[in-house]
Amino acid sequence: MPFFDANPFKEIVREPHDLDGTLELGSLNETEAIERLQRLLRSAQVTQGRRFAVRFDPPAGDGVETLFLPIGRFLLHLRRHGRISRCLPLADGHGYYFELPARLPA
Repeated sequence: MPFFDANPFKEIVREPHDLDGTLELGSLNETEAIERLQRLLRSAQVTQGRRFAVRFDPPAGDGVETLFLPIGRFLLHLRRHGRISRCLPLADGHGYYFELPARLPA
């Protein structure tokens, strides 16, 4: 495993002022979180912006799974189907950055 002197995501992840919107999921369960993300993607806000962040609570240390994997899998599914063009974890690991393509598929 390579050793990184600095966080390698810091250079590729956008800063908050580069975003067109942020969806705060807090500690919702997986189903509710994905429903909110789907609502964001269907909303009028999407027509006004292309760069978004999805944030959720960090691990509490109690062994309960965070939203990192379920939301990540869902975003990768969207990317495979052309609904988003880019998807990266946020530098702090408590969310994702994603971009919509210039033109959404029909």
